[in-house]
Amino acid sequence: MPPLPTTVEPTLPSTTAAEPGHRRPGPRVDLPALLARFWEPVKSDLAVHGLAYLGVLFVFVGAVGFVVFAFSGVGTMLRPIAEVTIPVALFGSSWFLHRTGAPFVARSLELLGGLLTPVVLFAAFVDGVAFPPDLEELPLVATLTVIAVALAGLYARQAGRRPETALRFLVAPLLWTAAGVVGIAFEREPSAAQFASVAVAVAGTTVLANRFSDYPLSRPALSLAVWGSAGTFALVGLFAAAGNWPPVPVVVAAAAFLLVVDVRRKTLPLPWVWQLAAVVVAAAAVAQTWNGHMVASVTAVLSL
Repeated sequence: MPPLPTTVEPTLPSTTAAEPGHRRPGPRVDLPALLARFWEPVKSDLAVHGLAYLGVLFVFVGAVGFVVFAFSGVGTMLRPIAEVTIPVALFGSSWFLHRTGAPFVARSLELLGGLLTPVVLFAAFVDGVAFPPDLEELPLVATLTVIAVALAGLYARQAGRRPETALRFLVAPLLWTAAGVVGIAFEREPSAAQFASVAVAVAGTTVLANRFSDYPLSRPALSLAVWGSAGTFALVGLFAAAGNWPPVPVVVAAAAFLLVVDVRRKTLPLPWVWQLAAVVVAAAAVAQTWNGHMVASVTAVLSL
């Protein structure tokens, strides 16, 4: 008689009850290994393209120095040639390097050309040449604003056709520039109020980019938001310190900076430190103005 089949009970993995208050240790973060993993591609990229980046940096410094400091020494008839040559040479070199398979330097030159194009276009209307004619007051403000907005539109269109273009990082800054140019209509010299309008523009583009985060240009705008807002807020503070601390521009710029930090909170280390610094500067401006009014009131009373 054959033996009866025996059934084998399935064995389940044994589970031991965890002791009360005992937690399984989480994974440890190896910070040196993390930093080394981050630095390795940066180091290799600098090793391969370091001289190219250095050359682009020298070109940028030379071009900006020429336009800002030495342009007035160029003969009047030669200024339009310089204004056309600078962006054409940079964009032409970028196009040639793209076609020859050198994308890193090509993007750097493209970014440089995009940065200097509004500078030379702005200079064209104050260079003393008959064409285009020099402008003043409101016509100059309107023209420069249109140039900044039109370039932002052209760069955005190029980014739509070629998403990897470096010009995508200049769309939002050109809109900020347009806001700053509008401030010239109220004060001819750079001032805290003018840069406060730029701070509001930075906050506005940040909120819109965060709301429409799927839009291709939102990510470049968000990547520059904190630094653009911090830079404009610092400029507002510097010009406010030089102008007896007007409270309204400082408070407006501080509110715009707080909004940007709140939107980008997840990407910032210690966001409360950034917010505390903005509140302290704004409070100092208000206190300075209040103390000035109090001193003036007391002096007026004592003089009676």
